Amino acid sequence: MNPSRLLRALALLLAVLGLLAFAAALAGYDALKPLADQLAADGTLELFTPEVHAGLVWALGVSGGLLLLAAWALRRRAERLAAALAAFSWRAQFAPLAALLRPEPGERPFGLALLAVTLAGALGRALLLNQPMGHDEAYTYVAFAARGLKVVLTDYHLPNNHVLHSALVFFSTRLFGDAPWAVRLPAWLAGVALIPLIYLVGRAFYNRAVGLLAAAFTAALPVLVDFSADARGYTLMAVFALLAFLTAEAQRRAPTALGWALLALWFGLGLYTLPIMLLPMALLGGWWLAEWLAGGRRRSNLFGMAASALGGLALMLLLYSPIYVFGTGFDSVFFNRFVRPLPPDEFGPTLGLRLGQTRTLWTLGQPWLDLLLAGGFILSLLFHRRLAKSRFPVQIPGLLAMAAIMAARGLAPLPRNWAFIAPFVLLWVAAGWVGLGGWLLARLNRPAWGRALLLSAVAAAALGGLAFSAQTARVRLAQPGVEERVAAYLDEYAGPGGRILTTSPLRAPLSYYLSRRGDLEAYLYTEGDAVDWVVAVIGLQNETLESDAAKHGWAGWLDIPAAERLTTIGYAELWGVPVIVP
Repeated sequence: MNPSRLLRALALLLAVLGLLAFAAALAGYDALKPLADQLAADGTLELFTPEVHAGLVWALGVSGGLLLLAAWALRRRAERLAAALAAFSWRAQFAPLAALLRPEPGERPFGLALLAVTLAGALGRALLLNQPMGHDEAYTYVAFAARGLKVVLTDYHLPNNHVLHSALVFFSTRLFGDAPWAVRLPAWLAGVALIPLIYLVGRAFYNRAVGLLAAAFTAALPVLVDFSADARGYTLMAVFALLAFLTAEAQRRAPTALGWALLALWFGLGLYTLPIMLLPMALLGGWWLAEWLAGGRRRSNLFGMAASALGGLALMLLLYSPIYVFGTGFDSVFFNRFVRPLPPDEFGPTLGLRLGQTRTLWTLGQPWLDLLLAGGFILSLLFHRRLAKSRFPVQIPGLLAMAAIMAARGLAPLPRNWAFIAPFVLLWVAAGWVGLGGWLLARLNRPAWGRALLLSAVAAAALGGLAFSAQTARVRLAQPGVEERVAAYLDEYAGPGGRILTTSPLRAPLSYYLSRRGDLEAYLYTEGDAVDWVVAVIGLQNETLESDAAKHGWAGWLDIPAAERLTTIGYAELWGVPVIVP
């Protein structure tokens, strides 16, 4: 088919989709409810309420408008785009991004320093790879990755399934076994990749000095070290966020069709890891809009970013389709009860509380870390014109766009969900301190001291982070974790006629350690099993045997008065309880 006709056909398809989105936005709840019910496995989409419908109306309206806008632009520029396709060159399409990846003249010392920083960060993260398994990461393995790739790709009964990351855990554990380090390997590799990536982003947005200091901070910050040794998708999503920013900067300088496609790919893969990738997309979109308004307002740049965002969302819908076609249903992805919007009266207080928890998680309650981060952030705004290659600092319009999205959706992310923004914050912090250092050296007429001071700061950050990781590992690996010790005890104690009964937060890590000792089905009790007794494992932090029995309905089939306490291991108490025979 003639390329021009193909593009016109695509424009027509986009227009039809835009009109359908508008129609869905204008249709009432009663008209859409029967259609929504067909998406649920049981024929009733209970979560599609009038309140949810009201929240979707604006999204459908905006999507329809963007699709119609894209259709109009594509139809208007079909001839020019067809000519561009005829003259398409892969080398030219890759050139802007390749220019940002290519070493600059005189970069060898920076490259060697970056290699040293990356190795220090990799080692600091590796020291924690065999620490005791936590609840969420154990659940990732036991409930998803260990049950097969089909389960990973089709089961979203809980948002614990960071699907792309869980798929990588599946392959990692099939290759290397189920040891903790193998379960955590994908998160570790992504966490290490953040170090050179933030250097490249820092060099692209500022300069090599900023990039190198940001890499040292990224290697050392304890929260990023922890998430790199935690089998969850947070570091992987952060990788896609950095790749998106690097690609966007290349597009700002010299836009290409391939660049927009790559940007859509990073968006889609990030969303497939964690739907909260919408926040780094908003961070990027806010900055891009500010740059566009100040930079001549080339419509192609605005349309390109909009097309990349829509492409990323379309890719997300495609990648998640096995879940709502063959698995737990459309509602499990888009109306999961754990990600419902907060009511307006709860949003502000909840967001404030969680941001405070995030600050504590990042700074460990250390005032000097508060000063380092807050001071560097403020300085980055003051020295923006001196250092940055873009007109607007990402911080202001990007964070405002994020705040608008969060307010509109009633979204107050948990502290762990802010991991993606940590490398960006460290980049801004590094820019602030490098800017201040350069200004002071210029005032003192000692610019030659700059490199020595930079390398000293980089070494101090990287080695300090490594020392902190070593100390943390020494504490956490001093003895096996509670769940591992409970599993060892139960493996020796449990015999014919008995099973193990427990609940969250002990169940997932205990299941993981028991699965390493044999068939998990042979250990854990499920209601209806023909057994004479169970070992009830109770978390002493918030439960007792009686409270757990009342909460979970055990009292009807367990002889609680006849229970015998077997032992206490850390925060876990083990009870032998006879089963009441009907």
